[in-house]
Amino acid sequence: MAFFFPDTPFDPNKHNIDEFDVLKFNDLASNLAQYLAEQKEKSISIGIFGAWGSGKTSLMRMIKKSYESLSEPGIRKTVWFNAWRYDHDENPVIPLLKCIEKQVFKVSKKDNQFGKIAKALLSTTSIEWKIPLSGLTLKVNPNTGIDSFQANSTPDHLDRLADLRYFDMEEALSEEISGNIILPIVIFIDDLDRCTPENALKIIDATKAIFDIGGYSFIVGIDPASIRGWLRNKFGLTNDYDPDCYLAKIFQVMVPVPIGKNGIDNLIDNICDNQKDNQNILIYEEIKNWKEYFLTVAGITPRHIYQIINMVNLLLLQNFNKNNIANCILLIIIKVRWPLFFSFLSESPKTRADDLEYYGNHFSRGELSEILIKHSKDNPSFNKMKSNIENDHNLRDFLINNLTIIVSGIKEFNEIFTAMR
Repeated sequence: MAFFFPDTPFDPNKHNIDEFDVLKFNDLASNLAQYLAEQKEKSISIGIFGAWGSGKTSLMRMIKKSYESLSEPGIRKTVWFNAWRYDHDENPVIPLLKCIEKQVFKVSKKDNQFGKIAKALLSTTSIEWKIPLSGLTLKVNPNTGIDSFQANSTPDHLDRLADLRYFDMEEALSEEISGNIILPIVIFIDDLDRCTPENALKIIDATKAIFDIGGYSFIVGIDPASIRGWLRNKFGLTNDYDPDCYLAKIFQVMVPVPIGKNGIDNLIDNICDNQKDNQNILIYEEIKNWKEYFLTVAGITPRHIYQIINMVNLLLLQNFNKNNIANCILLIIIKVRWPLFFSFLSESPKTRADDLEYYGNHFSRGELSEILIKHSKDNPSFNKMKSNIENDHNLRDFLINNLTIIVSGIKEFNEIFTAMR
């Protein structure tokens, strides 16, 4: 029987943290929780930076658990906002405000000042407030305390927005904090990678524009590559819209998810060592022997590891020869890590294998061989493959470093493409 592994983030209500934390996040989470507690009335924004599937949600939940567990008289308040659930909302900031009202002020009187402000955001009025970089538009009621505000697209727009007391928000939020609430109130924003870049930026901009208020801190899980790419595509590489400057203005602290090769190594061992009752235990012993291949793949994440092992299990269910699986492990890695390139290979495996072998034999690092350039002009299929490889240096290095095994796997076991489609 084959077992499939869910890619489940840490859940404090279900998981024992010592058993779950094979990636060793908890020490970092505890230190960040302590850092947040020391800020008290200050406003801090922390970016948890990592690729899709790198473990941002687990790390953030560990920070949340550690922060709430700190020993001190009073109540620590946190908010968890899943941005992806509201990606189709015209203004995803509205659900964010409602989550804060529900999770922080649920013990306050029903008709609280914060609630009135959040409701005002839903009203249809004649005044519109636009954040220039993201395109965020909020319609507001003139009677809520803000006259018409016209924002121009200038490099210092975030600084100017930070000074704006939007909807008298500072006063309202301060009024709602009762004496037994320990500051700061920490707001966690998760799953921004799954949102459209436009909506992700709306939420990020709003955290700076609306909540640059003492006593409120933000922790945002984000894939910086997606934000950088969107900003570059939209605005180009100019001083006014430099992606890294933009992120630095939003986040005072930027924390990369600390995976590393040791973390991937520990994860693979943990998965395989827990398969003692699996009749296919031998295949898991072999997977441990394949770790060197996993560890040479740039950009591989814990989610990729689960997908690779689940793909092995899928092949076992289809009675695919176990020895063939071992010989095809690099193709499985390509399927998971570079799915578009795998689809390209699967269109005509033998032809692609010949093209890949030709490419590898005439490739020279730093400068492409004239032979490859000429061959590309005469062979459209080869040119397409060459373009795919050269657009991703991680893919290129993986193919070149393992060329003989990969080409041999494609030629000898091309039925694997049918099994994994």
